[in-house]
Amino acid sequence: MSAEAFAKAEAAAGQNTGASFRLGIELDAVSDYYAAKIAAAKSGPSPRDIAGAVRAIRDEQAGAVRAVLERWHTARAAAAQRHAPKTPTESRAPVRPAGGRHPS
Repeated sequence: MSAEAFAKAEAAAGQNTGASFRLGIELDAVSDYYAAKIAAAKSGPSPRDIAGAVRAIRDEQAGAVRAVLERWHTARAAAAQRHAPKTPTESRAPVRPAGGRHPS
């Protein structure tokens, strides 16, 4: 999935479009970097060498995109956890036992 398609899908799902925009920029940068590496590899001496180099670069690119997406997923999960409301047990006073007496 391209960075633009990913950003559009997130925006359509109602996610934060600012974060989606930054993610799209980061994925575009990864794509541009590896496109430049492939262009440089295509100046190789033989088609066999070129094909092998392009395959290796594409594999490396897939790993880089996975790393970016994983980092963004982890950051979003951490942000959601920071902004999550406290659970009811954390925000209220301790409950007395059913008999009404404190155990001490």
